[in-house]
Amino acid sequence: MKRNLLLLFLIFLITIVGCVWDHHRVHAESTQTISITSSEAPSGSLNLGATLYLPYSGSSPPQAGAKYAAVVLVHGSGPQNRDESVNQYPFLNTDVSPPPKSPKCGVSYVNLSPFSEIGRQLSKYNNMIVLTYDKRGCCVSSLHPEFCSSCTLNTTSNQFVDSCYHACASNDIPQKYNLNVLTLDDYAMDAYAMLNWLSARSDVNSSALNLLGHSEGVGVVIRAQNIWNQRNPNKPLSNVFLMNGLLGYNYGTFLVNQNWRNVKRWQSFKDACVSEGGSSDMINAATNNIATANATYNALVNFFPKFENGQYPVNAVYSIGGLIPGTFLNSSFFYTSNQFAQQYLLTSNSYFCSLNSPSDLNIQPAEYQPLVDFLGQMKRSTSKVLQGVTHFDTPADLSSNTIRTDAMQFIQWCLCAKDGLCTISASNRIEMALLLAMVMMVFSSLFLL
Repeated sequence: MKRNLLLLFLIFLITIVGCVWDHHRVHAESTQTISITSSEAPSGSLNLGATLYLPYSGSSPPQAGAKYAAVVLVHGSGPQNRDESVNQYPFLNTDVSPPPKSPKCGVSYVNLSPFSEIGRQLSKYNNMIVLTYDKRGCCVSSLHPEFCSSCTLNTTSNQFVDSCYHACASNDIPQKYNLNVLTLDDYAMDAYAMLNWLSARSDVNSSALNLLGHSEGVGVVIRAQNIWNQRNPNKPLSNVFLMNGLLGYNYGTFLVNQNWRNVKRWQSFKDACVSEGGSSDMINAATNNIATANATYNALVNFFPKFENGQYPVNAVYSIGGLIPGTFLNSSFFYTSNQFAQQYLLTSNSYFCSLNSPSDLNIQPAEYQPLVDFLGQMKRSTSKVLQGVTHFDTPADLSSNTIRTDAMQFIQWCLCAKDGLCTISASNRIEMALLLAMVMMVFSSLFLL
């Protein structure tokens, strides 16, 4: 009788242990669509659409008083939406490595949504709250054609007309902003606004706030953490993740290099098409792209030295592979400079991680190495260089359109695992202690049988 009761008790303990273990392994994540006001950006106050990834759902609510670590994801260049989604991103088959795809004379189109993927991974498996948001100035013509097409250049004043709108999502009410004065400071203030909004939530541990910036967003999050840490000296950001960006490298030289790489990429592609007897359409497309990339390269080679020397005014709009305000270019030079690194990175008491890859076609080793070197000067930092991933940390052989496992694990380690930010509350720690006690009781009881 005593033996049977003990067996029943053991079964009960094992069931409880299994339930608690499962609770800590995978979480019932959910999402909420929201709008957050960024009111301090110089180009104007905007309501930015956002998505909140939560490590709980209505059917699996959080414990009372639970507080979670949280992270804001900050976009790369261009008019990005909150998912940083790119539909039909073209990879030339000659770019794919290792080895090039066959036939070489071909293009592989890949759909990417890295921020949506990171949001779901961190909320579901790492017990974090993740916030993504539409980038300032994102205007989707297919959703808001009248407003998005109204942002044009006045060729007399060399300024944008006063009708540039932010309208990124289908339910957005188009909002006017001043594109003529846009700088990376605007994006930094947007990221700060997101942090501020998160910190006010009752389910967020305001001592465990984090930032992740991708590509252009690397400089933005460095500046945003500086603003946050100055305004909140008693609660600095815990971690800042720098994903496939650069720092300490001349911005003009970088864009010149990038465009020259495009010339060479398209030339290699054309050579492959000629060698393989590819279609005339492919060869003609390569020829046209070589001409376009070469023209942009030559324009940038002539433009940037004069712009840096002050021969071109900052308060004008320039056509360099697209219409770009001089104010924005000026800020881009500063945000990638040694002075910026010394002023905003090396003075930080937050923990920094960087991730880059030599197979990233956008940013090459000589361009990202200064960033790695800067982090090497900091006591609280970790840098990682991964072989064989793209600018989006997906496999460079295009075997998948999702972030490669080792890249995702490094993100999770930096933002969550390395300092225990995944543990959400005192009650959670008590629960884990009870779990360990139960396991010990199970093993002790086994010896008594």
